[in-house]
This record gives sequence, C-alpha cells and structure tokens, in this order.
Amino acid sequence: ATATTNNNNNHHQNINHNDGDDDADDDDDDCLILIYTFPTEEIRQDVAEALRSLEEYVVNPLREEGEESIERGKGRRELPKLVVFVDSDTAEKLNELKPYTSLEIRPAIIPEEELSREMKSYSCQNGDLCASGEELPKDFHRGNFNETQFWSPAYLRISRYTAGPLFQHPALDSCGVFLKIDTDFFFTAPIQTNPNPFRKMRREAVRLGYWQIHIQGQRQTG
Repeated sequence: ATATTNNNNNHHQNINHNDGDDDADDDDDDCLILIYTFPTEEIRQDVAEALRSLEEYVVNPLREEGEESIERGKGRRELPKLVVFVDSDTAEKLNELKPYTSLEIRPAIIPEEELSREMKSYSCQNGDLCASGEELPKDFHRGNFNETQFWSPAYLRISRYTAGPLFQHPALDSCGVFLKIDTDFFFTAPIQTNPNPFRKMRREAVRLGYWQIHIQGQRQTG
C-alpha cells in the first residue's frame, strides 16, 4: 500500500518469526494493533482519517478476497480484529471509533503503572542540543515549537510500553499474527491480496509486521 504519514513512510518490515506456515494456527485471530492513549484532538482527527483509509484500502479488499474464496469453494478467514491500546478513561469512549471501521474493536487497557511511570520530557533544538525535563506546550504529545522538537513524558511512557511489554497483554493472546499501524498512517491505495499481508506473514512464518520508518519533522508522501 501507499501511505501518507506524519512520521512514517510505507515501509513494511517483519520481525519475530515463528515455526509455522500460512495455514498454521488457523484458529488464531489476525490482529491489527493501534495505540490510542490519551488522544489529543489532533490524534482523534488523524485516527478518523486513518481508519477511513484502512476501511477502504485494507478491510474492503480483505472482505472481497474472502467472498471470492467462498465462491471457489474454499473457506475464508475472519476479518482481522482491531486491538486498540488505551488508558482506562479512553476505553470507555471507543464507540467514537465505530463510525470509521467495520472491524471488531477489542480494547486493551494499558496498566496504570506503565502510564504513571516517572519520566521526563525530551526536546531537541534544530535536531541538536537535546535536553530532558524542559517545560513543554500543554496538550501535545510531540511536535515542533519555536524550532524545538519535543516529546512529552506521556508519549515517552507509551513508547517504552510498546517496545515490548505491550505484547504480553492478554488482549493479544488469541492473535496468531499482528500488524501494527500508527494513528497517522493513511492508506492511499488498496493492499495486495494475493497474498494479503496476513496470509503472507503466516506463509513466511512471521508473527509481527509493521509499516514504519521514522523521518523527523516531516509529513511524508511515498
């Protein structure tokens, strides 16, 4: 797929191999992972656009592929589950995402100790002269302000959690493969469905896939 993102190009990288094939663990779910914790208004707007593009360019092709499989006399896998990692307050507001996706939404509440861990902000002026603990503009997780890039304590806590502990969450226990998307990952073309990303991951004995490349301070098209 081609995507327009805030910090990500459409680069598909797979890690965390298993020992199966694309037909292994057929009872396991295919899962999409989305982090939606302490969403700002900007994040809410990005997620609405991201899920609309996901529906058009990922979910609909997968649904059509499944219908064609049935017509050929073969079974089909269920559509992936959308596992949304949230704080406890946001978990009660996930219905606000339903207008943008037909996928089953599965909440995964991040433990409070991970969200309250002591951590300082981090900022860099012009990509250099970095410091921690600086006072930052309110109501932002990351951004640019007066030629300074900054990352809030909340953003850094969530980044730490998603680097590893996230995958021990019981909401993922039924998932055979995971595909991570960002809140600002916008699909602009249909995914390939022969094979689709989940089938390809199973075929290549991969557990975790993601589209992600970090390019600081730019909104990229590619």
